[in-house]
Amino acid sequence: MIKIEKIEFKNFRQYKDICLTFAKNSDYNLHIVRAKNGTGKTTFLNGILWCLYDEEYYISNKLKALKVVNESAIQEKNEGDIVEVSVKLTISDEDKFLSFERKQIFSVTLDPLTSIKKSVATCEPTLKVLESPKTAFVNTKVYESEEETQRLVKQYFDKEIYSYYFFDGENLKNYFDKENAGKVKSSIYSLSQVNLLSNASKRTEVLANDKRREMTEKNDRQDVVIYDEIDKLKDEIEKLRMDNDQLDIAIPILQKRIDELNDQLIGYKPVRDNQIRREELDKKLKQLEKEQAEMMAKKKEFIRTYYMLFHLFPRIKATLDMIKYKEDHGELPPRIDKKQIEELIHNHDANCPMCDGEINDHAIIHMKQLLEELDVSSQASNYLSSIKGGLELAILKCRQYEDEKKSLLEKEKYYQQEIEETEKELNVISQYLSTYSDSNTVIDVSKIEKERTQKQEELTIKTKRQGANELSIKNSEERLEILDKEAKEMEKKANKNKALQKQMKVLNDLTSCFNQVKKQLMDKIKVEIEENTWNTFKNMIWKKETFNNLKIDEDYQMSVYNNNLNDMTGSLSATESMALAYSFTLAIHETSGKNCPLVVDSPLGRVSDDNRKNMANELLKISQKKQIILLFTSDEYSKEVAEIYDSTIATIQDVSLTDDEQEIRKIGV
Repeated sequence: MIKIEKIEFKNFRQYKDICLTFAKNSDYNLHIVRAKNGTGKTTFLNGILWCLYDEEYYISNKLKALKVVNESAIQEKNEGDIVEVSVKLTISDEDKFLSFERKQIFSVTLDPLTSIKKSVATCEPTLKVLESPKTAFVNTKVYESEEETQRLVKQYFDKEIYSYYFFDGENLKNYFDKENAGKVKSSIYSLSQVNLLSNASKRTEVLANDKRREMTEKNDRQDVVIYDEIDKLKDEIEKLRMDNDQLDIAIPILQKRIDELNDQLIGYKPVRDNQIRREELDKKLKQLEKEQAEMMAKKKEFIRTYYMLFHLFPRIKATLDMIKYKEDHGELPPRIDKKQIEELIHNHDANCPMCDGEINDHAIIHMKQLLEELDVSSQASNYLSSIKGGLELAILKCRQYEDEKKSLLEKEKYYQQEIEETEKELNVISQYLSTYSDSNTVIDVSKIEKERTQKQEELTIKTKRQGANELSIKNSEERLEILDKEAKEMEKKANKNKALQKQMKVLNDLTSCFNQVKKQLMDKIKVEIEENTWNTFKNMIWKKETFNNLKIDEDYQMSVYNNNLNDMTGSLSATESMALAYSFTLAIHETSGKNCPLVVDSPLGRVSDDNRKNMANELLKISQKKQIILLFTSDEYSKEVAEIYDSTIATIQDVSLTDDEQEIRKIGV
């Protein structure tokens, strides 16, 4: 189990000189930090984030936030003095301690106009990591290079999924976004060594291609060109897929921001009608563009079809005229049922069904001769007769050319005009909103509209790029399939080296095995996270008959289903969303193989009634095998919670401010 042993603050915001320790005092690894709102609870969490990542993620407005340096420490110094800011996080992992310490130096300056002391950072924050055995502080290793320190941070608290280690219970709105889901997937695969399998697979594939080249190096230049193109296509496909992976994350974020801006505009009464009209026009434009795309596809098919028809028209016309001529002049034998003739030859006791005459020996000889003639001529006759209908349809189709062309051109013109008129009206609305001015306005309509326009342009560009990428991938994969077949054919014909053949087979088999193991591991990881999330979620929620199951898709986005198997993820209450977030977080910890601590700000802030007890008890149960640090306000730490988390079970530390509210006065029981 990985545990936070202590956190030491020096001049970090209101934490001037504070050390919090987290020694276990029971069978539970549960630690409570209580503080009033505004006392420094979230600052405590941000201090850890600053130490590890040089970021404070839980600040509402970073642009307007104060510097990290403690204000009273600056006022106590003279002009030119320096103040050191540091946060040191010490953790234990099996037989060793690791201390992550970030420092930054500030210089004290004096404002010449106001004579107020201020601070200026003299350097960028730096991170140092100390690693030492638990037995004694000897043989300590010091890591100071960015590459080494970031490797250790990623190993224990991967920045990509920081919110799954340092959890903010009041900030759940982005928790299940596709962006976060993608980061979870990437991080889990990295921690589970799936990426190593991907790298190994790529390496063996490259080596196999090298052997291919070596086998055909004495052949003509065409062989080399094919292998060069294969390598180039594979690189292009990989780059395009990576680009689309990034676009898969970026596009929903842009759309979400556009939706937020739209909500702001539609919520402001003076411009509400404009926004409602724009949403109607946007919907209309999307439908028009969809229908236009379908029409353009029909136009392409129209051009392709008539190009072929007109190109072949002289031959079609000549063939049809020849068939009609032969029919008119009796040069085609009549259609005769051979089976009926054969039946008459074998059963000639009855009269002929055509003329009612007697079927004698002379008639039988005649019918046999007719069968021989039919064997020779009926095949050609039947073929010509069978294609006649198709040729006539082709001629008829050519006669319809002008009507179809006129219809398509009219539709093309219609869609173009409708789209232009719709876009024109949209531009008028956008122009109006972007220059909107009202001294009594509650919101800055002009600023919101300008941002919305910018985001919409970005979304359009990225969406088009994604579509172009998908088309390029499809075309490249089709070309790659053709080249692979050609390469294999060349290898069959070439005078191949048997040793190289065996080597290439081994490398291809290895690539296949790596890919197979990778897929199995990815599937197992996803199923494991899914099951662990569901089991914890069930225990945290008091509703036992509402929820049926939970699924995680290939992109690691979750869906929760009710007993009617309807997806109700978007309809979860705040309490249920928090329970789901906790469950997913804990499942990630367990599956990653790193039993890291969980630090939670406002752990039960959105929870009430029976759910509060269920969730508190479940976290207590989990703390038997995982360290959990919970940051409560006084209101959150209610009587019912205190009954569960009493001082015999959890360590409890209270945070309070000095009278001037400039720094933390103490940390204690």
